[in-house]
Amino acid sequence: MAYHAISSMLMGIVIASLLSVQACGKNGSTERIATPLELAVYENMPERVTVLLKEGVPENFRAGIGPQLLQYAMSDELIRNHREEPKEQVIKRADDIVRILLNVDVDPNGRTSYGVPILHEAIANDRLAAAEQLLERGADVNSIGDNWSALMLAVYHCHVDIVALLLKRGAVLTWKNHSGETLESMAQQSCPSALSLLQTQGRVPLGSIPKG
Repeated sequence: MAYHAISSMLMGIVIASLLSVQACGKNGSTERIATPLELAVYENMPERVTVLLKEGVPENFRAGIGPQLLQYAMSDELIRNHREEPKEQVIKRADDIVRILLNVDVDPNGRTSYGVPILHEAIANDRLAAAEQLLERGADVNSIGDNWSALMLAVYHCHVDIVALLLKRGAVLTWKNHSGETLESMAQQSCPSALSLLQTQGRVPLGSIPKG
């Protein structure tokens, strides 16, 4: 998938943007200073994020910096940046940040820095709790990114708990990607356990899905 091949590089660009400090170059230009809120998200400090948001939500937060912060809170980059800590604790705090950001009306259907739905970031990184929160807040269970449905992405990564969640939320079974792959063919190749789940929990037997 093209957007997964470049996601790590682009996530680094997002982080660099969030953490840029004021500096004067030879041409006299200056970089934007990272805000305390951005630093609190980068440092994975949900209590600090809560305090700062109580002091005031930034202008255009829903569609501006908010989705970028949400993306970072669900990224593997955050986990790598806190690799000296137990992974479960890092994810728990990051999930708290996701909840806090959504509570101040960050758009659950926003897009990542590489143009796919925020929900797909949670799915790709196996962040079940974050995906649940996004769906609770109105994220589109059938969202499409790079011609892949959310359910197709979960099957591709064999994140079976997320497959079950998406099916429970009413994900459709008939999507094909640009290569003509279906959920059935992808599950057969990548994730037999997901294939079984699709057959037992899907709304129609996979063998009856139209091919055209």
